[in-house]
Amino acid sequence: MAFLGRLDNSLKVRKYWNWYRNSVGRILIIFVVANVFYGIHLVEKGREWNGGYGVVLAILFVIALILEVRMWMRKLISYTDRKMNECIC
Repeated sequence: MAFLGRLDNSLKVRKYWNWYRNSVGRILIIFVVANVFYGIHLVEKGREWNGGYGVVLAILFVIALILEVRMWMRKLISYTDRKMNECIC
């Protein structure tokens, strides 16, 4: 549905659409994680499964955090490069 409701790049509300889409995606990931822990609890698999799933989630979280920081650093560097080029001209 997000593909059908995608806004044109030139619209000012595109920034808010991206914030909305990213926020909803992150909230849904939190619900999925909680649902898996709840499922482990219902099946009564115990601490081993919770610990193993927690370790896997921690590894994925660290990877996502590293990639997120790299993306923001890349954006910051390109932004400062553009500002430096504007000041020189």
